[in-house]
Amino acid sequence: MTAAPAPPGVVRSVRRKPGKAVFILYRRHDGAVLCLNVDERVAGPVSSGDIPELVHRLEHAAGNEPSAAEASGVSVHALPEDPGLPALPAAWHPTAGDDLCVGLQEMLSIRAERRVNVVDITAIPRHYKPGSRCVIEYRLTVQHPDAASVVTQAVYGKLFAKPAQARDMDASLRLVEAACEDDGAAFPRWSPRSLGVCEPLGMCIVEAAGTNGDLRSGTTVLRPHRAAQAARAPCIPVAELELAAGALVRLHTSSIAAGGLEARSAHYEAERAVERGDLIAAYHPGMSDEIHAAAQRVAASLTEQAAAVSLPCHGSYKRSQLVYPSDGTVTVVDWDSMCAADPALDLGCFLAHLRPAGIWQGRRAARAWFDAASSFWTDAYARGMTARGVPHDVVAGIVGRSAAYEAATLLKMATRRLRRLQSPRPQELRATLAAASCCLAADAAA
Repeated sequence: MTAAPAPPGVVRSVRRKPGKAVFILYRRHDGAVLCLNVDERVAGPVSSGDIPELVHRLEHAAGNEPSAAEASGVSVHALPEDPGLPALPAAWHPTAGDDLCVGLQEMLSIRAERRVNVVDITAIPRHYKPGSRCVIEYRLTVQHPDAASVVTQAVYGKLFAKPAQARDMDASLRLVEAACEDDGAAFPRWSPRSLGVCEPLGMCIVEAAGTNGDLRSGTTVLRPHRAAQAARAPCIPVAELELAAGALVRLHTSSIAAGGLEARSAHYEAERAVERGDLIAAYHPGMSDEIHAAAQRVAASLTEQAAAVSLPCHGSYKRSQLVYPSDGTVTVVDWDSMCAADPALDLGCFLAHLRPAGIWQGRRAARAWFDAASSFWTDAYARGMTARGVPHDVVAGIVGRSAAYEAATLLKMATRRLRRLQSPRPQELRATLAAASCCLAADAAA
C-alpha cells in the first residue's frame, strides 16, 4: 500500500533584505523549521508569484537533506543550522555543562556576588534574522548553594554573525549602566544591565527588564487605542511619552564620552539617503523620478546641517526599543547601534516611527493622534534638556534639525517595506514620500 503523502507545512514568514536576498521560514508537519535563502543578486528579483514554486522546493527539501548553496542562488538549511550564524545550534539548544550554561552561571555569580548554580535552562527564540543575528530568551532555574530554595529568572542573549558586535554591545551597555548609576534615585534605571559576553558563541547576555507578565512593549503602548478613537480630542499616553522623552534626555546629557563611540555624521546619513532612494527606485521604476527627487532633497537637507554638538546617541531610538514594566518606569533596549552623533538623529528616528499605521491609509484620527503625541513628546524632551542645564538655543537647534533626520528615517522605513512581496503598495510609498517632504518643509520654515 502506498503511504499517504505528508500534510503540507506552513510558511511562517517571508522576509526580503532589499537588493540582497529573500528568506522563507517554513515549518513542516513534524515541527521542523526550514529556511530557504534566495540570493537575488544571483537568482534575480523575487515576486509574490514566485512564492508557490519556492514553497514547493521547500516541501521537496523537507523529505531530504537540506541542500547546500546552488549555482541558481537558492539554498535550504534546517534550523537551527545557519551558515551565517555557526554558533546558533549551541545557542538554540543549550545543555548542562556547555559553554553557554557555564558562562551564564559565572555571569550570574558575579552579579550576585556569590556562587550560584543554573540547574535548568530553556531557550525561546524571539527574533531571528537569517545569517545576521538572533535574540533568544533564556528562562533559568537558579539555585544558591546557601539557600534551600530555587528561583527562576529570565535573561536575553543576542547572537551576532560577528563576535565583535557582541563585545561592542556589552561595552555600550556598561557605559549606559554607569550613566544610570550617576542618576541615582533622580530617575529610575532606564536600561537593562549586561551580564557579559559568551565568547565561544559571540553572544551578549542581558538581564530582562522585568517578568513577562508585567511588561508592555512600546509598540503596544505608544499608539492609538480603540477606546480612545471615539473621543473628539486625541487621547495620547502622556505618562509613557514623558518617560520616553526623559530616558532620551538622560542619555543625551549623560557622562558618557562621545569621543569613545563610533561617529555618525550628517554627511554619512545623507549618503545613506541617496543609496536608499536608488534601492527603492529599483523596485518601483514607475516612480523613480519622484523617489530620486525626494532622496536628493533629504540628502541636501542633511548636508546643510551644522550640528554644534555630538552627543552619545542610541542610534535607533523608536517605540519598539522601549519596554514599560508595571512599576511605572521605562527600559530602553537594543543598544548595538549606539554612536556619537547629532542628538537630532534620535529625535528624528523616534518621531518617524511614532506614526501609527493608519496614517499611511489617510485616516484622520491617526493623523490627529500623531500630531498631538509628537508635539507633546518633543515639548517634553525640550523641557527635560533645559532642566538639565542645556541652553535654550542649543535645545531649539536640536529640535529644529530633527526634521531632516525624521525625513531620512521615513526613507529608511520605505526601504524596509520592500520586504513585502505580496504587494508593492505604491500608495503607502507616496504617503511616505509626502511625509518626508512635509518634514523638510517644516525644517525650512524653522
